[in-house]
Amino acid sequence: MKKWFVVLLSLVLVFTALLPASAAAVTPAQKAHLHFNDNGKFRILNLSDFQDDILLSDLTVEFVKQSVAKYQPDLIVLTGDNIAGYICATKSASEKAIRNFMEVLEELGVPVAPVFGNHDDEGGALSKEEQMDIYDDYSVCLAIDEAEYGYDLSGVGTYVVPVYESAASDKVKFAAWMFDSGSDDGVEENDNYDHVHADQVAWYEAESARLNAESGETVYGIAFQHIVVNEIYKAFNEVEKGTPGAVPYLGKWYALPDTASADSYLGEAPCPSYGNEGEYEAFQRNGNVLAVVCGHDHANSYVIPYGGLDIVCTASCGFGSYADEACRGARVFDIDLNDTSKYSTFTYLFTDIELNSVLLKLEYRFINFWKQVYLLFNNLWVLLRESF
Repeated sequence: MKKWFVVLLSLVLVFTALLPASAAAVTPAQKAHLHFNDNGKFRILNLSDFQDDILLSDLTVEFVKQSVAKYQPDLIVLTGDNIAGYICATKSASEKAIRNFMEVLEELGVPVAPVFGNHDDEGGALSKEEQMDIYDDYSVCLAIDEAEYGYDLSGVGTYVVPVYESAASDKVKFAAWMFDSGSDDGVEENDNYDHVHADQVAWYEAESARLNAESGETVYGIAFQHIVVNEIYKAFNEVEKGTPGAVPYLGKWYALPDTASADSYLGEAPCPSYGNEGEYEAFQRNGNVLAVVCGHDHANSYVIPYGGLDIVCTASCGFGSYADEACRGARVFDIDLNDTSKYSTFTYLFTDIELNSVLLKLEYRFINFWKQVYLLFNNLWVLLRESF
């Protein structure tokens, strides 16, 4: 009997070793078991573009703390450019920049789902894989290096955060889809941003089918990434040059459509990739993604319906990056268990918070002035470039 037992145990161990990592390992998001509360509500706070270095702005920290205290989110999503990689010239500087804001978020105790932006690994001091190892040190972080879970995908940090029906239920009722939209497209003559690639799209479709099958119904969700999808210019209205509120892009002028949310704001021309490998079409085809939410364009904030789902931009909340005072802030998403095929969203502006410190008030006036100046000259440069 003992001999047969050893043989059987050996076979079990061999079979387990042959299983893909994704089948054997449980992700931090699954372990966290995020769920709708007793009132059937789930809230996401979306913060974008901290884009700071080893000296994280006190204003950014104050805004994050007040946002969490006021809105009590169940999940915080960071939509990229979490650090300014182009300033952090060494590994230790990049690590310090990450730990600065992650220590704040760890103290707040709310689960955090970050994705990378084009500036996070710019400069090359720390690769995305190395950065993910640092994020993993924090108990609130739900992100993964998908390669460690058996997925060979473009980029680092494409994963799903399931939201369960209740604390006692294992039924997934909603999903936050997290995508690494890359940095640049690698084509030197383009000097252009990257996008979500075909292998990531295929992963989403497979995971979507799995969640639907396990749940026995359509699991709706919201997709989050850094770089805006290039369908945004199809969602805009093409207008005459010089139309008030319009922005130039590739020789044409665009404005917000009438269908945009009332609080939408267009402070600069969005910068999508020239490339497109079918991400948005996959969302349309599957019918379970309600919105694709991006950061990247610091001075923009909008919700625009297009082709059966929404394109959403969340403005920068960080004072390491430029932004427009009219929209600098965060975005809140609310989902109701009674109808997960819908969501509601609103923005919370930096100008809505109370700065009780005289030093913070002075810091705000000084930094905001120079960030506004930078935005002005950046937009003037775009206008000049588009004129030739």
